[in-house]
Parts: sequence; C-alpha cells; structure tokens
Amino acid sequence: MVDAPHDGLTRHVLSDARRMEALLKRLPRPPLPWAAGLGRLVRLSSAFVGSSLERRQADLVFAAQPGKDGTPRVCLLFEHQSTPQQDMPLKVLEYAAHILREFLQTHGVDATLPRLHIVVLYHGDRPWNGPLALNLEGDGGEPSHVACRIDLIDLNRISDEEIEERLGAGLLALTALVLKHGRRPGMSEKLPAWDRHFAAGLNENGGMDGIQACVCYLLEVSDAALEDLEALPFARHSREVQIMLKTTGQKLREEGRAQGLEEGLAQGL
Repeated sequence: MVDAPHDGLTRHVLSDARRMEALLKRLPRPPLPWAAGLGRLVRLSSAFVGSSLERRQADLVFAAQPGKDGTPRVCLLFEHQSTPQQDMPLKVLEYAAHILREFLQTHGVDATLPRLHIVVLYHGDRPWNGPLALNLEGDGGEPSHVACRIDLIDLNRISDEEIEERLGAGLLALTALVLKHGRRPGMSEKLPAWDRHFAAGLNENGGMDGIQACVCYLLEVSDAALEDLEALPFARHSREVQIMLKTTGQKLREEGRAQGLEEGLAQGL
C-alpha cells in the first residue's frame, strides 16, 4: 500500500515523542483531560506494533508511564484523517485490539493491559460533524478489562492564530497549518506568512527532514509551486536548503512521470 502524502508528513514530524507530547498538551481546547498526567512518551518499535498493523497503515504508537517491571501502563495511538468517515471509530478500535494482542504476546497473557488513548487529528475540508470523544471504560477496573478513550482534534475548529499561539514557531505549527490548508485553493498566498515556521523548523532536531516532508506535501496536494517556496526568505537560509528544494521538486516530477508511464502501459497506451 502506497502512503498518502499526509502519512509521510505526520510520520516525519510527529514520530518525535517530544513533539507529540507538545501537540497533545498545547493544541486542544479544552485540554485533553488525561494529557497533563501523561508523562514522557516513548515511540514503540515496529516489532511491537506488528507487521499486519503496519500494512493497515496505523500511524504512530507510543508508550508511557512504565511500571516497576517496565511494561507501559498507557499506550497512545495517533491517527490522522482527512475525510469524515463514519466508520473511523471502528477502524481505530481495530488497531487498538491489535495493539493489545501484540502487548500480550510481548509481555505475557498475565500482564496488566495498558490504558489506551487514541487521538485522531482531523484535517478535512469541512468541520467534523460527529462526537469529539468516546470513552470506553472497563467494568470494575480489573487488570483484564480494557480501558480506552478516543479523542478527535478538529483543525477546522481552531483558527490559524490559535494554532500559532499554542504551538509556537516551528515544525508543529507548520505541520498543523499545512494539513489544515493544504488541499484548499490559494496556498501560495498563505506561504509568506508561514516563513517564520519554516525558518524555525530548520533549527529543530531533524528539522531539515521535517521541512522536506512539508514541502513534499505542499507540492503533491496543494496549488503551490516550487517557485513559491523558493521565493520565501527561509529558502535563502543556506545552500543546503536550496538544494533540498530543487532535489525534492525534481524527485516528485520524476515520480509523476514514472507513474504516468505505468498507468499508460496498464491501459495499453
């Protein structure tokens, strides 16, 4: 299965546990009721998540609050969604069930199940029209019972000014803004106001890769052109940035030509 453009963007930026912590604690209003006590996150390895879950395209899984034996008491599944699909809760619960099965296989059938927090970042064209939270609590609180909560963050309900104020300058705010507006017309007109986020993002850990992921997303899904990005002040930050922009644009053009050729051959053209 080929990743959608937003898959690459969210994985590049939000696989960093510190960024994920900041997003969960600072972006939602009212705050997520459990986020303040979450503690430090650790991204779970692909071996824990399991190959079948990877094929189903779950986004990011983290662990938190390790017990004395080292097993996590909390697991966090982060998903993102660009369309208001009614079966979204069923999909993420399917992922959750897989995570719990993998947990028991890893830690033993007698291990206490972690509490599951599922967060969905929604960046569709229109506001989410369903509930923003779903709480599934086990009856009696025994270790064998499942405790799971789903929270949805709708970027349509948060103004650009609030996103920038809450997340500050850098990759987090840039990613949220790019996801929110990427598929809407007029992107080239918005880019100059975001230059400070591009510039600040370059100074972050893994910043160049994160900026490149944002550039890829914009060039693949928005009406912005490579020339619009090259005209921004951040693009003159260094020779390395200029090379990154040109090679990214060239790579996407080559991939587009290759895809067109494959489609033509498949259709017998």
